Amino acid sequence: MPSEITAEAPSNIALIKYWGAEDLGAVVPCNPSLSMTLDRCRSVCSASFFEGDRRPDEILLERDGALAPAPESFSRRIAAHLVRLRTAWNRQGTLRIATRNTFPAEAGIASSASGFTALTLAVSRALGIELAPAELSNWSRRSGSGSASRSAFGGYVQWPAPGTADAASAAPVADAEHWPLCDLVAIVSSSSKEVSSLEGHQRAATSPYFRRRLELVPGRLDTVREAIAGRDFARLADAVDEEAIDLHLIMMSSRPPIFYWRPATVAVLAEVRRLRREGLAVCATMDAGPNVHVLCEPQCAADAEAALRRVEGVEEVLADRTGTGPVWRQGAEL
Repeated sequence: MPSEITAEAPSNIALIKYWGAEDLGAVVPCNPSLSMTLDRCRSVCSASFFEGDRRPDEILLERDGALAPAPESFSRRIAAHLVRLRTAWNRQGTLRIATRNTFPAEAGIASSASGFTALTLAVSRALGIELAPAELSNWSRRSGSGSASRSAFGGYVQWPAPGTADAASAAPVADAEHWPLCDLVAIVSSSSKEVSSLEGHQRAATSPYFRRRLELVPGRLDTVREAIAGRDFARLADAVDEEAIDLHLIMMSSRPPIFYWRPATVAVLAEVRRLRREGLAVCATMDAGPNVHVLCEPQCAADAEAALRRVEGVEEVLADRTGTGPVWRQGAEL
């Protein structure tokens, strides 16, 4: 009988961004990043291990409620990660992998972070390996997704771990209960982005503003950490807004430039500024994609969500919140 495990892992939204790498192959970032783990935006992965089996691995993706073989562009990195894990843990046999997301993939909502963390957790347990959270963080990032290092924990997470220069793993700086915030994800496009994050990291250093951003990040990181510790939303909002604009400035000034924004992206950002002027405690941030994460405290969420749904070009608003880390259970559910 195969060993069967299903794992779920959360996406995360970076408040201080990982963009650009000192060593992209080894996933060593140019600067530390800090994120908020989400709750409802999750990847679900079922792994079945057939020990001693010599058949090729099977990689399936659920779309529109049905499982089908994943396209080569999707399965290539998964296949490489399966080889990496099996080799490291000296396990011989075949893996069947089935995965799905609760949110649009490849649209700038960190689907690789949640996806590779769920994959790593499911496969490790199916192979009989029990990983501590820091080990899960380290192995997940070895997939090539640095953001996956942060999805191994709940709450607010920094990578590399605070006080270290070693990029091996992330570490939490506050748990989800310390400061529950809402994240309203304004979806303006659910299509796959034209330029992958991997390609974006490769282009980052070609921006003439890249080095200046690296000079500013340490102070901004301290501000965000202090705002989280003190639950100071106004201070957090100023730093988060500034960081998101800086990130996209680097993208737009890379060679060749990367333009993720859509007209509705600009409209959402304008609406967030309007809401702040009128006294609503909200702020906006974006990862590598056109969709906008609007952060707010719970008492502001209903008004903010209603306003976002009225913005022309917004397809959907995903109402999320600060969440806990990955979970696993016995059995293949996909």
